[in-house]
Amino acid sequence: MGTDIISTLPNPLLCHILSFLPTIDAVGTSVLSRRWRHLWKDLQVFDFHDERIRDRERFVSFVESVLSRRSYPDIQKFSLRCYSLDDLNALKRWIRDVLGPCLQEMELNFYDYKTRNGIDAIFTCASLVSLSLVGHFYMNDIPAVHLPLLKNLELAAPGVPVDSKLISGCPALEDLYFIYSGRFNPKINLLSASLKRLRLIEALKRLRLIEARNFDYLEISEIQIDAPNLEFLRIYLEDSCVRTLAVSDFPNMNEASFDIYPKPEHVDWLPKLLQALSQTKKLGLGGFSTQVAYQCHNPLLIITFAYSMMLLCYISHSAWLKLRIYTYQNLAA
Repeated sequence: MGTDIISTLPNPLLCHILSFLPTIDAVGTSVLSRRWRHLWKDLQVFDFHDERIRDRERFVSFVESVLSRRSYPDIQKFSLRCYSLDDLNALKRWIRDVLGPCLQEMELNFYDYKTRNGIDAIFTCASLVSLSLVGHFYMNDIPAVHLPLLKNLELAAPGVPVDSKLISGCPALEDLYFIYSGRFNPKINLLSASLKRLRLIEALKRLRLIEARNFDYLEISEIQIDAPNLEFLRIYLEDSCVRTLAVSDFPNMNEASFDIYPKPEHVDWLPKLLQALSQTKKLGLGGFSTQVAYQCHNPLLIITFAYSMMLLCYISHSAWLKLRIYTYQNLAA
């Protein structure tokens, strides 16, 4: 009854269990017994979060100590989430330490407004399968991109340019979650034959990625989406003005949803977007999108599109009410 069964498990299995814990808790198991004292040093998965170490210097010291005392040089997964980090040299050292031939997943998440650079080497880590960047990472240009195995990419980092160099350097990319801003992304080109899921979400003030004063001049000259194998599409556009939207046909589309704020420029290209989605099995529309359809001088556009293509079209209750009002007004006129 008093046997410690867990401690009898082999080291690889115990390390696998510890890999699901925040690193601060995994290191804390060293006080359990002599059997556990150095076990955490065999970890190849690290998850650092400053929520429980709010003092900046103590947090930096903790991360430095853990990374310097690990037994294996190769790391498989690295996650770093901070409310703030003033020591940019420390960040560069950590990135240099964790990058290697075994690194498959990497997450850097910062919640403040400080601008950071020095992350160029991440984009040539050929073993990466999943990459998440959240925060202000300012890069005028990415010198080189070589991510042949990358399948999942999350960019909530408006300062990272999303251009042909980045996308072409990810030939296996299947899932792209991109939070964009007209201030940092005046033009977006997404050309990928492998892409299956795409989410384009505007960097609103509530996401705390851009300060409020920057919302007066958000304009994107063009968004180009050429992804013939796309199966899922989500677009949210409220504050920014997109002058041109160029899209290819999406013959494999299963589900698409968008909410696009009514602006004259958006009225011009919405019919093209709907035409490209003509084979979609499930279409979701927000309230703003119905107003754009009305301003196209064809309030029946969405209804006709949905019924003619025999789609399952779901519209929010308020949006449906607005569309009915617009339709009745148009018929009465």
